[in-house]
Amino acid sequence: MGTYGSWIDEFIAYTDGSPSSMLYRKWGAIAAVAGAMERKLHVEAFDEDYFAGMFTILLGPPGAGKSFVVKIVEKLWLELKDYHVGSKDSTGSALLDQLTLARRNIVLPTQRVLEYNCLLVAVTELGTLFPGYDAGYMAILTDLWDAGRYTQSRRGKGSGDGVKIEIPKAQVQYLTGTTPDWLAKFLPEGAWDQGFLARNMIVYDDIIIPKSPFRKTPNKKELWESLVKGLTKISEMQGEMHFTDETAEFGDDFSLNGGEPAPIHPRLQHYKTRRPAHLIKLSMVMAAARGSMTITIEDMILAFNTLIEVESNMEHIFKAMKSGGAIQAMEEAYHTVWILYKKDNKPVREGILVESLAERMPPFAIETTVRTMIQCGWIKLELGIGGTVRFYTPLKRG
Repeated sequence: MGTYGSWIDEFIAYTDGSPSSMLYRKWGAIAAVAGAMERKLHVEAFDEDYFAGMFTILLGPPGAGKSFVVKIVEKLWLELKDYHVGSKDSTGSALLDQLTLARRNIVLPTQRVLEYNCLLVAVTELGTLFPGYDAGYMAILTDLWDAGRYTQSRRGKGSGDGVKIEIPKAQVQYLTGTTPDWLAKFLPEGAWDQGFLARNMIVYDDIIIPKSPFRKTPNKKELWESLVKGLTKISEMQGEMHFTDETAEFGDDFSLNGGEPAPIHPRLQHYKTRRPAHLIKLSMVMAAARGSMTITIEDMILAFNTLIEVESNMEHIFKAMKSGGAIQAMEEAYHTVWILYKKDNKPVREGILVESLAERMPPFAIETTVRTMIQCGWIKLELGIGGTVRFYTPLKRG
């Protein structure tokens, strides 16, 4: 996709040699810039003010380097003066409590004061941020992605009088990571058809980069100081960003004609309606990352290519979510049967196989899973005396 010619390149250079893929590092940089922009930078689009705030989820197998990127971004955000960075245990209600305290008062050159609440959250595990899927909480976050109004009513103790919290201009941004298996367990039926997930950039990659435990990391103090200085400059930008006529024409064509190539997976159809908004936010980030208030055609084309790159990987999310569940359960059950078989050199009772699978999947799926393991040549069914007792012999694989 070429270079970005901006602060994003500096971030990628700083994280070179890390155990994280280029895709994760790139989106970590994008999230960092969007966070630094808060509500201080905006564009006019769809007859309203748009802000660059993002919800970003790094999705991939354990050990893929998601946490590394999240921790670097959190460290950078903490370097920004007066910014509010959420605690590591930011569960649902705790996050919203922190938002009420995350007040920002920015004095503009005109001496007008810009007031809003903005909370930046970088947690390594999505399960820390969302212990469970709460539709009401997700609806609140949907509004906060749009940088809208946040209200909350709380009952008082004893007197019955309540406290009403109202924030006219609120924003939450987060960067987090998770595995396909956890995401599959977390999401209820129909979640992909709701507005919350459509507002998330889910950055999927399955690359695992081995890292030597003994090789010393080069001293990158100067690179780090340059990173902090650059992000600080971005955080000091204020006001309305503008599209050139050529950029606006490209954006119109994308919005009105589908922005091909678009995702085709049925579960991404609702996400597709948010693609123009994602493109605008990304274009703002690309311009801000090079210190410009003008969004050029080059910025939007770079944003388009970045969006298409991550969307091409989104198509594989659903297969990974499935394999993270059933396939993993099959692998572990097979391993259990294999160990017992090697120990006694005898077929293993069906009850042991069923018990192993029952620890990792619902009961109704077990019979089908056993049949699949037989059809795939992982195990062989052996009938005991009288044909009533079932045993299984593991077969060598690969």
